[in-house]
Amino acid sequence: MSIHLDNWLKRVDVDYYHMFILSWIPFNTWYVHNFYDETLRRTSDRNLIDFIKLNDNAYKSKIINLLSLNTPEATNFKTYIYELYHELENNSLPNDENRITFKKINLSKNATTSNPIPYNRKIYLFEYDESLPRTSKRFKCTIMKNNPANTTESMFELHSCKRSELEQHPEYLSKNHYVQWKLIEGFESINPKKPVNIVVSNAGIQIKSELYFVNNLDLISQVIIELIYQLRNKIFHGEVNPNNVFLKTYESAYKLHSQLIKSLN
Repeated sequence: MSIHLDNWLKRVDVDYYHMFILSWIPFNTWYVHNFYDETLRRTSDRNLIDFIKLNDNAYKSKIINLLSLNTPEATNFKTYIYELYHELENNSLPNDENRITFKKINLSKNATTSNPIPYNRKIYLFEYDESLPRTSKRFKCTIMKNNPANTTESMFELHSCKRSELEQHPEYLSKNHYVQWKLIEGFESINPKKPVNIVVSNAGIQIKSELYFVNNLDLISQVIIELIYQLRNKIFHGEVNPNNVFLKTYESAYKLHSQLIKSLN
């Protein structure tokens, strides 16, 4: 008789990467069946997820209800959010530059493409030109003097609104600390992927223990839907190294998501 102990031992632990993917299939089936619409150009996963975030539906309503209630089911749901929050904070997924977090997540395209900021008798004009190719420097800051009116002092351009790119630019490095903060503020204001933060210190909706979210159930539900979708993308696009470091992240995500999809029957 052959003994395959080693191979069976490898299967003792639950593969939550696999479980998370399996839990996405019924969700995908549900939203395509209910909301797919070629006439309205609601055909891609991104279009459909954005529609779910912004409109009433069973999935979104379940999130809001569980955040509002104090039942055992609601307590479990908030525990999964709490666990997922800490896993994402402790382990940058997929990396430090583009990490997924409740504190910084993009929900929709930023409508602000031009923003003049007055500071110290100058105007710092920040502009984003979407018509330019992605390979171009589409983000620009023009520094103008008030006297004579709107005289250009200097100008510099960036490929993106990433702080890492800004902080390496000679024009940024030549400025004092206060001007540097204005430059950061300005480029963040025109960032087409400007993030939102739903985590607050101690006033709002308590998730568990010291974790509080803003007192806006609709916004929280949008963030949770977007965050789960981004976690899905990192697996489907092969951006996650399926190791033990991120396994707990996907365990919490699976438990949270699987609780929601049960409302879709």
